[in-house]
Amino acid sequence: AVGGGPAWEGGALPPGGAAARVFALCAAGRATEGRGVARRFLAHHPDSPLAERVRESCREEAGAQ
Repeated sequence: AVGGGPAWEGGALPPGGAAARVFALCAAGRATEGRGVARRFLAHHPDSPLAERVRESCREEAGAQ
């Protein structure tokens, strides 16, 4: 589920899971929350192969609102 998710060691989602959460939040119209998760993801994983997709994920949603 978007809100909860499984508990991982250290209490955080692995990078792919965190990115998936960003995508899901943005797709669900929860852009503000998605951007917050995206900021945290990018702070911890700036060189991730998913970083560019995470940066762009809520941008389209923001333009539509």
